[in-house]
Amino acid sequence: MCKSKMILDSVFFNYQDLEVLKGVYLEVEQGSITCLIGRNGSGKSTLFKIAAGQLHTDNGITRFRDKRLHRASKKERFEHLAYLPQKSFLPTSLKVNELINEGDFNKDDIIQRVKDSNIKNLSTGERRYVEILFVISLNRDFLLLDEPFTGLSPILIEKIIEHIKAVKKQGKGVLISDHYMRYIVDVGDTFYLLENGQVKAIDSE
Repeated sequence: MCKSKMILDSVFFNYQDLEVLKGVYLEVEQGSITCLIGRNGSGKSTLFKIAAGQLHTDNGITRFRDKRLHRASKKERFEHLAYLPQKSFLPTSLKVNELINEGDFNKDDIIQRVKDSNIKNLSTGERRYVEILFVISLNRDFLLLDEPFTGLSPILIEKIIEHIKAVKKQGKGVLISDHYMRYIVDVGDTFYLLENGQVKAIDSE
């Protein structure tokens, strides 16, 4: 059986007179981890925001299971995907157990330790960890993880990698970008390089 895909097709985007994306094509398959690599300022976060409906494209389409979404449609996209932005986004006044059902992560010692804490009282690493697990808990077909390892200790990164691999086994599709290349290489199945506004597939071997 053919697996479902999220496809970004012919995506163009300009910031004023600066061409950022020039006809990008990228596929994310369910049950697979796709890694997007590129230098700072190459447009990786812009592409994530477009896929999540946070930015309007100058041109291009997004497809989920062959359904075409031409414009930024946050509601429709949210039915298919969950998006982790680079910046913190959780309401700081809420407690962890108000955002995450601890039963879903009852074997996770970090969640069990901070479940009664307010988001504002967490360390930077703990907050990022909770944000990632919150996104995973939304149970969408596709996850967009923009710089998920930023601010995390090596121990927390290894824990997050375990969660990402578990999501893959559940048949979810994951698009991930991060500067920690050794972790990206370890976790990824398919790799794309974003350079000069265009994306090309690269050999993972």
